[in-house]
Amino acid sequence: MRMGWFLGSGGMLLLLSAGLEFFARQTVEQASFATILELLYLAFWSYVLGVVILLLMPIVVCVMWLRDRLGHRAMEPDDPGRSVERTTAPAPQQSLKDRVEDKEPSSLTHVA
Repeated sequence: MRMGWFLGSGGMLLLLSAGLEFFARQTVEQASFATILELLYLAFWSYVLGVVILLLMPIVVCVMWLRDRLGHRAMEPDDPGRSVERTTAPAPQQSLKDRVEDKEPSSLTHVA
């Protein structure tokens, strides 16, 4: 909805500038020089503002898209297969009792 307002405002300002310039050209013989100058001044600034709005619109769209994309990525649950750190987790530590049992021989050998 906001992008429609951007596009509509920029387009209307460009149409306004074209209309004011056309009106100034049509009334050159009937209007005073000051009136013609004011019409052309308004047409120029409405053109500049319309072009600036239409040039800023893609930048605003890209910033909003990046902000939404980064926001969604930050809110996603952690996927264990996605990160390298989670797939190469260190092995669990053995307790002291397990280490001692590993060093003892598991089967008794009989000497004859």
